[in-house]
Order: sequence, then structure tokens, then C-alpha cells
Amino acid sequence: GDEVLGNTPLDAIEVPCGTATVTLRHPRYETATVAANAAPGTLAAVEHELVRPTARLSLRSVPGGATFRVAGKSVGPAPARASALAYGTVLVEASLPGYVTWKKRVYVRSVTHEVNVHLKKAVRKKTFRLPFGGGSKKKR
Repeated sequence: GDEVLGNTPLDAIEVPCGTATVTLRHPRYETATVAANAAPGTLAAVEHELVRPTARLSLRSVPGGATFRVAGKSVGPAPARASALAYGTVLVEASLPGYVTWKKRVYVRSVTHEVNVHLKKAVRKKTFRLPFGGGSKKKR
């Protein structure tokens, strides 16, 4: 039946003999279902690596139209969508001509996550041309 056996690691618990389906649940991980087989007089072991769920990122920029990169891959102009592992960090970059490139490691808090970027205007360095006279003038 649907019986909760406890929290892992579980050591030396008694289970009925035969094949069973074991469901593993942990906050911030995908639920996993694995088959287990218990035989009389032997130890049964279940090993399974839990994985983080995939998150859907919603990417927006002010001003609009910035080109986004997530984990080094181009995802296109804003507004855009991308995927990343939930409950972890991912490098997000936004660039737009005439603006300073925005780059940050973002912690993805859930399976849906919004990244709103406010780009700053790039400061243009001013150059000055000085007249070049080619020599000094003599007084008479």
C-alpha cells in the first residue's frame, strides 16, 4: 500500500517481500519513482539521484529589446524565455547597443522566475581636438 517509510537514509527497516514501487520526495527536487525488490533474508537497497526541476525564466529589459544570454547561450531579444535548473544559480547577461552590459549570477527561486533588467546608458568618452600649430611664433 501507500505507506510512508520515513526519511532517508533508512537502515534495517522491515518491508514485505516482492516487488514494490518506491516514491522519493524531497523539497526543491523532482519526485522520483523507482522499483525495488525485497527477498526473504536479504537486504534490499534503493539508490537514486534526485535532480532539480527545470525552471522557466521570463526575461525582460528596460529599455526593451536587450539581447539575453543565459548560461552562455543566446536566448534572443527581450522579452524572452529560457530554461535553467530551479533552486540554483545561473549567469544571466543582457546587452543593448548604447548601454552598459548587465551581467549577474541569478538565484532561481522557483520553477517560474522573472528577471527584470534596467540597463544604464553607456557613458561616452568625449575627445577633444587640439589645434596643432607646428611651431612657435616669434615676436618682432
